[in-house]
Amino acid sequence: MKANKICALLTAAALAFLLPARAFAGSVIITKTAVTDTSGASRSFFSSSERINLRIESYCSSAYDSRIFYKFYIFNPSGARVFLHDSNSTEANVGSGASSLRNIPMNFYSGPGMYRFRAELVADDKVQAFDESKSFTVYSPIITLTYPYDGLIDLMDKPVTFRWVGSGAPKYRVSVAEERSFYNPLWTLETPASYAQYPLNPPEDRQKLSGGTQYYWKVEGISSDGSRVASSDIYAFTLKKEAVSVSYRNLAVTGLEYDPMSAPPDKVILKAEISNMGNQSEAAVKVNLFVGGVLSGFAQLNSLMPSGKTEALFEIGPIRQENIIVTAMLEVADENAKDNVLTKSFSVPLPEEWRNVPKILGRVVERG
Repeated sequence: MKANKICALLTAAALAFLLPARAFAGSVIITKTAVTDTSGASRSFFSSSERINLRIESYCSSAYDSRIFYKFYIFNPSGARVFLHDSNSTEANVGSGASSLRNIPMNFYSGPGMYRFRAELVADDKVQAFDESKSFTVYSPIITLTYPYDGLIDLMDKPVTFRWVGSGAPKYRVSVAEERSFYNPLWTLETPASYAQYPLNPPEDRQKLSGGTQYYWKVEGISSDGSRVASSDIYAFTLKKEAVSVSYRNLAVTGLEYDPMSAPPDKVILKAEISNMGNQSEAAVKVNLFVGGVLSGFAQLNSLMPSGKTEALFEIGPIRQENIIVTAMLEVADENAKDNVLTKSFSVPLPEEWRNVPKILGRVVERG
């Protein structure tokens, strides 16, 4: 009996020795993930009109029976999954491996903000490793200039105030020049706001604006690392020879709300509260509404007495994004340009059938 047990143990040991190594549980880790532009440069900021590359690198220290699948996820600023690609795979051999997706269009873009890249390695139908260390910010390339209007002549503002609507850049660079090429601009200013005032007493004589001369202005969106992520059209304006300032005018956008009576995606209702904080009556004031930097509607205020308030109602649609950035802006030149604009972000409760997740094909890179 004892001899039979010894024989059985020896047989089992021999069989175990003869079995291939991949019959045992493997081990794989993620060694690196990357988000790059189409040239292969690592970046943290992108325009929604660009394409990106995603890459996962791995190391397998012991083999698996199955292949190793590389899963690429992207989550939007609100945490919703907006991109998934899971068909790339490599042999589960011992050694290094990698998989990349190249030239991915920003079809997953649902609004400006920070997007998160999650990488997973799947083998034997289980997630063996994951990494969420890479995030990147996406901004819309749209910047709409609103004042001074293109071709405006006899502008009487003093100081000249420039206004625009952007959709997410952390700061903007406004430039003014005598030539449309902007080869040697008269003045530039970087600001996180959506307006800028030309200095009344610039340091150089050449920077002083004169009546009857045509000037050009533009705005660029600048990321926190200094990259240009957006650019506006170029507008022209001409000053009146004697510019005068308008006193005691102060209209403000003091509220911006999403109406619960909305029925997205076809009907979204937004309300802007306008207050007259000056000491004179106002009439025929236009209120523009921008969604994602694009002009989406306007309203006309017939009259508004000092200290009075009124509401501008906007009905827009269809809206196919779960998160929108909305700006209400008054077309008026008054004492306080800062409160002529109000920007807020809203979550739109879209029906489930509008929440699609795009899939994009990629390519596989293997290294043995």
